[in-house]
Amino acid sequence: MMKRRESNMNQMMKTTTSSDIAPLLNFPEKGEILSGNKVIETETKYKDNVFRYRITFPKNVRRSDIPNILREFYNTSLCRKPRLSNKNY
Repeated sequence: MMKRRESNMNQMMKTTTSSDIAPLLNFPEKGEILSGNKVIETETKYKDNVFRYRITFPKNVRRSDIPNILREFYNTSLCRKPRLSNKNY
């Protein structure tokens, strides 16, 4: 009986993976062109409630140029829907 309950609980709880998160955050994908620079490779990891994203550009891209290349992404803010009370506005 106990094993059955545990397996049902595991089926009910959905595990979050990096493949669930990345599309929602609109990260650049492999092959995209950002400010004239092609994205060579991307990698996502989600472990211990920490999401990590790695992006690889061609070797000729200077490190100091990366903030300008990713400016459009950085300027896109993530916002949560505010909680509204029971008042009518």
